[in-house]
Amino acid sequence: MEPVLLVIFALIPPFAYSVYARAVNILPVRMLAALFFGSLGAVLTVSVVQSSLFQGAAGLYGISSILISSFLEAGLLEELVKLAVLALVVNTGFGAPVPDQNVRVVFAGASVLALFFAGFETIVYAFGASYSAIPVRFFTAYPVHVCSSVICSLALVRGVSVCVRGAAAA
Repeated sequence: MEPVLLVIFALIPPFAYSVYARAVNILPVRMLAALFFGSLGAVLTVSVVQSSLFQGAAGLYGISSILISSFLEAGLLEELVKLAVLALVVNTGFGAPVPDQNVRVVFAGASVLALFFAGFETIVYAFGASYSAIPVRFFTAYPVHVCSSVICSLALVRGVSVCVRGAAAA
């Protein structure tokens, strides 16, 4: 696959969902732009940290090394970085959503962030590894990243709901 086609195919899902989120008026353009650049920064941060800190999972080899590096190192680090970016974007008020739409904004923002993260990660992965793993990534990276980001964003939703109730009570 040509590199240009890879980039285009990797970014179709996040751009398609972003257009939808904007069309149904869930996310403002400024928030979509912040999520785009935040996901790019998150992928670069995770790539640098993983390549510099995690060189072989504690001296383990084989399947145990793969499981530890996939779920503990990569999964935990990626979700923490994505959650930090989402919290920063949502809490700084890029577009200041209406209070009753905060839950929709957080979940849609988590989905957009996860889709862009998966797209950028697929591109980085493709240029650093073989092209044979790319079809598998296209079918697994997007749903796994979206599901895990939405699950992690439940903490933000609870915080946003508390803030909205507190503001309404005051």
